[in-house]
Amino acid sequence: MKGHLRVLVWYRAAAEADIAGGHAEIARSLAGVPGMVSAELHRSRTDPESFLVISEWSDRESFDRWERGTEHKGQTSPLRPYLDRTRALPYEIHEVVG
Repeated sequence: MKGHLRVLVWYRAAAEADIAGGHAEIARSLAGVPGMVSAELHRSRTDPESFLVISEWSDRESFDRWERGTEHKGQTSPLRPYLDRTRALPYEIHEVVG
């Protein structure tokens, strides 16, 4: 939907269970956050140690407010050790334009 924001965050882990548990914990803590629409966990078919979380936000303002808030770092801490540091940036923020 135009105006929505998608946040992509890449992770690396040897076992899917390491990522899945952290993702489930984060998803529970984000339930009810204003503007949060969904969050999906993806696993690469070509690199089984590469994972991607795609979260969707209703608008940039809601995401920015949450990201600047005091709960942001605590809510995302379960997956921080797995951030894919082989990338220039382990995340990207995209705005839906069409």
